[in-house]
Amino acid sequence: MGGGHGAVEFEFVDGKGFVLTPQAVPAILKQLAHGDIAAAADLYAQSGEDLAPALMKEAQLAGSTTRQAMAEMFCQARDYGRASELYQALGNRERAAELAEKSYDTSKAARLFRSAGHSERAALLFERGGEFARAAAAYLELKQPEAAARCLEQAGRVLEAAQLWVSLKQPAHAIEALQKLPPTHADGVRATLLLGELYAATPQRQQALRHYVTLANARPCAQDTAEVYYRLGRDLLALGMRDTARQVLERLVAACPRYRDAEALLAACAVAPSVTPPAPAKPPARPAPIPAAAVVAAVRPVARPPAVPSPTLDLPIVVDAAAPPPPPLRRGLTHLGRLDLFQDLTLEDTRALYELCQEHYFVDGQLIIEQGQPGRALHIVTKGQVAVVRQQEDGRTVQLATLTEGACVGEMALVDGGPTSAKVVAKGTAATLAVTRERFEQFLQTNERAALRIYRAFVKLLTHRLRDVNERQR
Repeated sequence: MGGGHGAVEFEFVDGKGFVLTPQAVPAILKQLAHGDIAAAADLYAQSGEDLAPALMKEAQLAGSTTRQAMAEMFCQARDYGRASELYQALGNRERAAELAEKSYDTSKAARLFRSAGHSERAALLFERGGEFARAAAAYLELKQPEAAARCLEQAGRVLEAAQLWVSLKQPAHAIEALQKLPPTHADGVRATLLLGELYAATPQRQQALRHYVTLANARPCAQDTAEVYYRLGRDLLALGMRDTARQVLERLVAACPRYRDAEALLAACAVAPSVTPPAPAKPPARPAPIPAAAVVAAVRPVARPPAVPSPTLDLPIVVDAAAPPPPPLRRGLTHLGRLDLFQDLTLEDTRALYELCQEHYFVDGQLIIEQGQPGRALHIVTKGQVAVVRQQEDGRTVQLATLTEGACVGEMALVDGGPTSAKVVAKGTAATLAVTRERFEQFLQTNERAALRIYRAFVKLLTHRLRDVNERQR
């Protein structure tokens, strides 16, 4: 059973319907030779999948002119994957990368963009495709360490991410990252030591002790954990907890003789303090009370046969009799999530967008957005008030609105860099959370699901505004 399509015939195949006959390949090649790429693309689009390998084989044998025409034919037929292959073979890596991205092959597109010198596009695609380690490397080359640190966390390279946050003078981010690593992790010791150093520079210094204890309870004293045991014993001794410090230091000296001045610290544990406060009557299992803001510890020996020494240390220690401090609050996160544009985002996506925002502080009368200038950022008011004013052609200034906490200005700057229609100034002391257009586009390119929801919200927003304009014109 056959049907006509110019000089090319179709035949019916069970399970496939009408497909092009084998004569289709020569016919398509002839159309390409005559420059009729659109007709060739139309015939190819109507063919079955079986035709593509034959055409690719012909492309390998053909000259560059025919190969170029065939690449364009695949492109017009929207077979972007094969078009990308041919453009790559032709040496056009940038075009090959664009087509690989269209075919949803983000990994290939990222590698091609990187080889073509488009490192920023490559980094975004690596991140979108979940290749976070490669994305981090690309961001570091671009001197974008914050994005690199974020990707390193996603890649599971938490310690490297924390070290990068420290170099950026963002210790809160470093602490939050390091707390994700359990003490038994391969980087657990180095993470614990870094946590101790970071907490030592904060009012929660004794939180360092909590992390040392957690690791000591999870891992025996050995060469790799010796520094943690050393710091734990030293700090316990400084807090006046001599018996507990002695147990820690004894384990250290037994496992790692002559480690720093551990032996001297151990000897100091046996020296009575010059002034010893009287200890009130307490159950013998508990040590004497420690002043406020000190560590209260109770040591329970592990019940084991005496011939087998315990490889771990059982130290149920409470720091300041309180739970660990919560991670730093994202104070503008609630305002961000309540905006119409972002209210459909998941908590995970909202947090990711928040990480790209920056806080800004203004004094009374300070300019936030200038009228007539290209829009650069969305601002959410997080404190105080801002005034939206317009400079009229006759020189008069008209106040259009006063916005308070939770309101936003400049949302159209995220999609359109056109001139702003009004200016915004602070009324008294004010603060905003802002995301620039560049960072917003970066978020959209690396979060496709979130981008779809935001675009839908933009359509709704513009539709409502258009309706309002039409209502006012009636």
